[in-house]
Amino acid sequence: MFTYNEAIDSIYKNSSANTIDGVKYNLKNILSFLKILGDPQNNYKSIHIAGTSGKGSTATIISKLLVCHGFKVGLTLSPHILDIRERLMLNNQHISKSKFAQYYSEIYPWLHKFNLKNAVPLSFFETITSLAFYSFDREKVDYAVIETGLGGTLDATNTISRVDKLSVVSKIGLDHTQILGNSIREIAKHKAGIIQKKNTCVTTAEQEKEALKVLKDRCKVQNSQLILAKPYNGQIAYLNLKGQYQLENIGLAMAAFEHIASHDKFAINPRNIHFALSHINIPARFTIINHKNGPIILDGAHNVQKMKAFTESLVLLYPKSKFTFILAFKQGKDWQGMVDLIRPLALRIYATTFKLDYEPASLKCVAPELIVNYCKSIGFKSAEYLLQADLGNVIETFTDVLVFTGSLYFMSNILTNNSYLRNRYKIVIHGET
Repeated sequence: MFTYNEAIDSIYKNSSANTIDGVKYNLKNILSFLKILGDPQNNYKSIHIAGTSGKGSTATIISKLLVCHGFKVGLTLSPHILDIRERLMLNNQHISKSKFAQYYSEIYPWLHKFNLKNAVPLSFFETITSLAFYSFDREKVDYAVIETGLGGTLDATNTISRVDKLSVVSKIGLDHTQILGNSIREIAKHKAGIIQKKNTCVTTAEQEKEALKVLKDRCKVQNSQLILAKPYNGQIAYLNLKGQYQLENIGLAMAAFEHIASHDKFAINPRNIHFALSHINIPARFTIINHKNGPIILDGAHNVQKMKAFTESLVLLYPKSKFTFILAFKQGKDWQGMVDLIRPLALRIYATTFKLDYEPASLKCVAPELIVNYCKSIGFKSAEYLLQADLGNVIETFTDVLVFTGSLYFMSNILTNNSYLRNRYKIVIHGET
């Protein structure tokens, strides 16, 4: 049997290359492997979530609402920020290391044979998705809340074939354009692929017009019901999720939860709703850390749509402040568009890099020099390259509000156990065991 660390090493070692984003162009491999495992993805009720912005938050909220009503819930999020077990959550907590190792050890003989027999082994995302499906089955969950990795139609999570699957589509925008297409319409077609025959689909009433038409057309073809969710308009003072953009995600999650309650005939308890919404903490989604010099904000706003929502929330919460930004972006993102949104709010901009323990070929940073030079070309002189070794100096000397934003991989980098920020301020993240 594998130890926990051996299991993680084995997953990375035995996965095919260039797949950290969950990119695969057909589902043949994972469907074949899941069949060997007994199609565990179809052995429990599922809520399947796609979208460009807010799908991780929406998934977490739906899971928490179900847990607070007494159900056993599996949750898989992508990408993980701090711990691979964010992809295998039980009742909004990381699965134990011993169970992670046990369940991987159980599927490994089949996985090993499958990868040897096939010309292309399962990708990292296919392997961890299969493990999540299998683990939730072994744990006999009542519901599984499944966030897509990328897209929808050809995403490895799009292997659930139960007609009672609930499809949820968060706000759709331009991201991963090199894979999903250069228009809202093209991207929406990929996302809408999770809507299968006779599913119900819930999406936000704030959805882009082009995207909404694609979703309506898909539902019509699939004989599926479409529910439009309005942003949450209840009391916000008690919410633990501080970004204003979370109101849309909460509204979407609530509409999905209310549909589940109606369909599965259980009562909604307002006290449980209040408890759930006041006890959710999602890493790097407007995370606020109190510091002697002022607030430190962390938010993985990694596309223009998310950055717009994030900067609007910054202005709402800190209307009289100027901000020091520390940025790192993944290659392939519209980082110029994001810098354009940041520039009017910035006192100073630092550009830096991120580096993770695993080094997938697809995971490269935008060169900090490019960001600095771009800032200066648009008339912003207070920008410079920040070495990771100098991070502590900035944290100890900033004034007003310090903001870390950009890639979720950057958020992972600065919040991992060996980071200055994590060690210095003893940050505890929800779900850690």
